[in-house]
Amino acid sequence: MKKSILSLCLLLVVATVTNAAPRFGIIGEQESGLGAFVTDDMYNFQLTVGQATTDFSFANLTAASATQTEESLTKISVGANYKIALDSVTSLTAGVSASFYSGYSFLNSSIYTAELDSATKVAVNMGFERALSSNIVLTTQASAYTSTNAKFKSGTEVKSTSLFSNGRVGVAYLF
Repeated sequence: MKKSILSLCLLLVVATVTNAAPRFGIIGEQESGLGAFVTDDMYNFQLTVGQATTDFSFANLTAASATQTEESLTKISVGANYKIALDSVTSLTAGVSASFYSGYSFLNSSIYTAELDSATKVAVNMGFERALSSNIVLTTQASAYTSTNAKFKSGTEVKSTSLFSNGRVGVAYLF
């Protein structure tokens, strides 16, 4: 199901790009990181990479009992949005995004982290895009529906879904 949704989105992006005059740039987005940004009158597309590390220390743990207390995640995100113009500089956006994680993450709310085998997050997003100038674009998004699936090398699998969560803001500079 997830692969067919992503394939359909990729097909939509390729079909739209061939009939449009896109503008390319870079974007920095909260929660997603830094990456490439493509926009046109009808769509926007972004590919970002981010990394986060959190180190925890616990007073009651000895060095022998603490196996890994640092969470370190690398995230690659891809997203595509359809745009509906509200005025000459503001658009309503709706689309999908997928994020792929690697590294160490907390397992079942324990105080130890475990190595991820694979982790994905697929979301349906809604938001706004506003041109602040001819080269600067402000984006906002909120995930209307999110499905997360994490498989750890220990064999544990964690699945979760959420509604109307994970809001983010980004700024893009267009070349």
